[in-house]
Amino acid sequence: MTITPVAQPTSVSVFPQTGSVGDDAEKLIKLLIECYVNLLNNISIGKPKKDALSSLDDVFEETCKPDWDGYSASAVSFESYVGAKKFIYLFPTSLPTPEVAADPDGEISLEWYVAPNRIFSVSFNCHPANKMNMLRLIRRQALQHAKRFEAQDSAASS
Repeated sequence: MTITPVAQPTSVSVFPQTGSVGDDAEKLIKLLIECYVNLLNNISIGKPKKDALSSLDDVFEETCKPDWDGYSASAVSFESYVGAKKFIYLFPTSLPTPEVAADPDGEISLEWYVAPNRIFSVSFNCHPANKMNMLRLIRRQALQHAKRFEAQDSAASS
């Protein structure tokens, strides 16, 4: 199976929407996208993000069918894959590469391990409600939040 790249910065609004219109606004947006792509292509700055995107592609390819684990796991939905990919494009380049995994309930998880008692995890189940669950583990105390994640396609907003 070959994964077709989706949610690239050229097709997804990774920049705040300004409501600006006209030739100058369009040129500025193209320039920002070009700068962002060049930043990702910089080995020292863009490597953690590129590694996360590569891991996400691998995980999705392995888990996009039901029973991927041999224990009746739900398939990871394409919407969850796209939601996680959009989130990766949005997080700062200064963050280290997260561990990317699929959960048996069909969610995709991004996890950062700072220390044994310091973990940050974000899970995506974007079908049907674009739900993003966040879990912070600090000194063995778990703090969980559920948020709706929306990174709109620029095609949808035009």
